Amino acid sequence: MKILKKLYAAFSLIIISSLFNIVAAENFFNKFAPCTDAKLEKIVVLSRHGVRSPTQDDKTLNSWSNKYWQQWGVPLGHLTDRGYFLIKSQWQDLKEILIKDSFYNENLSGTLKIIADSDQRTIQTAEAIKEAFSSDTIIFSEKEKVYPLFHPVKAGIVKINVQDVKETIIDRINTIKQQEAINLIQTVTNCCSQSICNKNDLCNLSTIRDSVTIKDNDVKLLGEKAIASSIAEIFLLEYGQWPDRNAGWGQIDEKSLSKLLALHNEVFDALNREKTVALGRGGVLLEALKNEINNGSSRITFFVGHDTNISNVGGLTDLTWNIPLQGVNSIPPGCALVFLRWNSESENNQYITVAVAAPSMKFLHSKNPDKKDLFLVSANLNCRGKICTLSKFNKKVDRALKQ
Repeated sequence: MKILKKLYAAFSLIIISSLFNIVAAENFFNKFAPCTDAKLEKIVVLSRHGVRSPTQDDKTLNSWSNKYWQQWGVPLGHLTDRGYFLIKSQWQDLKEILIKDSFYNENLSGTLKIIADSDQRTIQTAEAIKEAFSSDTIIFSEKEKVYPLFHPVKAGIVKINVQDVKETIIDRINTIKQQEAINLIQTVTNCCSQSICNKNDLCNLSTIRDSVTIKDNDVKLLGEKAIASSIAEIFLLEYGQWPDRNAGWGQIDEKSLSKLLALHNEVFDALNREKTVALGRGGVLLEALKNEINNGSSRITFFVGHDTNISNVGGLTDLTWNIPLQGVNSIPPGCALVFLRWNSESENNQYITVAVAAPSMKFLHSKNPDKKDLFLVSANLNCRGKICTLSKFNKKVDRALKQ
């Protein structure tokens, strides 16, 4: 029976790999070429920052569990030294692949541009990428210029039409059936403190109703699935931060974490890929990505932001991907959408394909991460069922921005 289970698991991974075009990073970006003579001529990357400390304060964390939470040694939401190391390791490995697959050579001076959000975790992630490429790099991080690019709603330059957003998001949240994951989080944390249960005698995740609030023209999810999703994310960050132990007070290993991420991914998609929210939060950034793909002077451009940015852009362009053991549309620390612009002389055309570069959980948890534990995953970009030419990609983006 054990042998049959192993064979079934292996077969399942083969099926998933064939559907989502999953390849180990050592297999090169040319796996995503649209035709045999296509030359890779431009790369635009939208990356999430690396491993950071939780963004929740002690009061919030203590309301989720009375256990002693891990101490990170850095301020809330800051990239850790370990996070910096993992990002640098990841892009040192991916740089070697890019050099093999394109016109690039070891001298990348002047070809790399990085536009980072103004948070410490994004600026430090940009510095790690810069160090990995060993290149002279421009990092734009002036808050008045960059902050609206990654946070247009919070910056006040975009307003979300919130009329139907609350109902749409709650409808999607109510379809999520991840009770096993919620039960596991309940068991591990013994959530929750009476302070967040409105004086109910029984206080646990199941007694906290899901709801969506609108504040400062933006949306926020509250309740059972929001808390469970946030805790799952914290456990993933812990798993990346401390390679010598499991997450969640030693109770969350890779297998358990995989279950929790399935919940987190669904909740995150429901909130961030909903078209109205995605357009409001991600439209400005998507237009900047399009402009850079078409006209940018640098051969490689990085936009360093957040998982919300990737989810927004993914939702607007109908991108989907699957990272083994992390699930559909997972966005682990360091995950990146990689837009690849190709030129085919035989077809006299330019094409766009999109890969997702992502660390596996083994890469995140390893003391000495290996490039074989990185994944390149197809993001399944298509233009009405066909490979996107550059012109059709531009039209696809324009339609998304006008909806």
